[in-house]
Amino acid sequence: MVALIVIAVVAVLVLLVLARTILLVAPIGSAALVAMGRPGLSVKANMLCSLLLLPLLPLFMHQYGLAGAGMHALLTSLAIATMLSTFAWKESRAIDFVKERRSSSEPKGRLGEGQRCDR
Repeated sequence: MVALIVIAVVAVLVLLVLARTILLVAPIGSAALVAMGRPGLSVKANMLCSLLLLPLLPLFMHQYGLAGAGMHALLTSLAIATMLSTFAWKESRAIDFVKERRSSSEPKGRLGEGQRCDR
């Protein structure tokens, strides 16, 4: 009896460790979004994933017991990591596009600061 309880606890702990390992992406993605001037996207990703997936917790607990909590943590961490990575990737692509447009629209042949025209 005790052995079965220990096995169940170990299974849940393995799922929780996997979930936390996946969430190692979260601070990097959040920092990237803040550095790009979009801290609201980081908050949105965390809040949306947590709140939208929260109703699944009782269903998982009813269906799978204690392991359902671990599965829910794993699903939530996957969703948060995916959203943060996607937001950071799209924002970085948007910044690259804006820089590319600016560099192509600048007039050529203008003198920079400290340069002279010796004609």
